[in-house]
Amino acid sequence: MKKMILAFTLLLGINNVLFAQSQKITPGALAAKKTPITPEKAAEIQTLKMQQALNLDGEQKQKVNDVNRQICHKMTEAKGNNNTASSEKINMIQKEKEKMLQPILTPEQFEKYKQMKDELNSTEEKKVTNTSKVPEMKKGK
Repeated sequence: MKKMILAFTLLLGINNVLFAQSQKITPGALAAKKTPITPEKAAEIQTLKMQQALNLDGEQKQKVNDVNRQICHKMTEAKGNNNTASSEKINMIQKEKEKMLQPILTPEQFEKYKQMKDELNSTEEKKVTNTSKVPEMKKGK
């Protein structure tokens, strides 16, 4: 009886280890599974975030969604097939977006939007900085 319980426990443990190993997702595998987001979907997500953060009314939401859709299409075109674009192009498109949003938003909303954008940019810069650092290798004695 003890041998059967031990064997059962051992099989259960092995099964758990094998299952856990098969569930690990590497960054490469995760990137391969991601489906590209369409410009329309990206605009919808941006608009939803802006609506929640800036308390947009119905008319503002529709206008902001139109702006986001136009900008997302321009970003997609700028990036092209290789999904890269020069920072100069991206900055021009972002400035264009600000110019389009300013008359739609109240001064308070626009200030909050700029703060959100600055926070996002600083977070992105930290990510780039952290991923570009290469750890130094210690020399053995």
